[in-house]
Amino acid sequence: MISTRFATVLFTLLLATGCSDDATNDGQSQGGGSGGANNGSGAGSNNGGSNNGGSGGEPEVTFPVCLQQCDTPADCVIPGSTQYDEDNYACNDSYCEYLGCQNDGECQTLGAEWRCGGQALGLPICVRTCSNPSDCAQGADPRFDENNYACNNSECEWLGCQSDSECQSTGQGEDWACAEVLGGVPNCVKTCDVRADCPFATNDVRFDEDNYVCDDSLCMWAGCQSDAECKAGGDDRDCVER
Repeated sequence: MISTRFATVLFTLLLATGCSDDATNDGQSQGGGSGGANNGSGAGSNNGGSNNGGSGGEPEVTFPVCLQQCDTPADCVIPGSTQYDEDNYACNDSYCEYLGCQNDGECQTLGAEWRCGGQALGLPICVRTCSNPSDCAQGADPRFDENNYACNNSECEWLGCQSDSECQSTGQGEDWACAEVLGGVPNCVKTCDVRADCPFATNDVRFDEDNYVCDDSLCMWAGCQSDAECKAGGDDRDCVER
């Protein structure tokens, strides 16, 4: 049984909370959090976010993530992105907090079929609209074809991976499995005997061996370990419990 903490860990990765773009991509691949970011479940906060967890009577959990320092919300923006400009952030306790999309217009920079709709961790996110699941499918990747989606209230909802073979057919190898670790949403997760099995093909210190645990034979990203890790890429970030 995967603990609530580690389920929250992976969900945090899905939202890319507090990580830069390259770290987000690495973390999603290594921790299983690829999900429906392409079609309506990835909020993609690159400069901060809230992850206080806990709903339906579950205890609040915290998790160490790299957060951008700020004096005002203007310090948090990603230039050129309407989804990550000043009105999408708050500066709380000197750290950037992503607030989600604010209106349909922000999301429609992705295409006319997108809107600010669904929620992830309590945040409004950009979702793709649909009439049926086939509208949601993404290319030839078996993790994101028609059988991986539902069309609910005219919005694409990613249902997760459907089998181990989906995860293994993307060229990542046989040491990947489809596991229900995201609050019931199955995701592709690397398998392990020890945590040294978890990092791969990365020189990013935020995703090396000390950033993982091997829990029930599945690799779980355990968050940043120090401010130095967060600053290694040249960003003005601290490792903060959220």
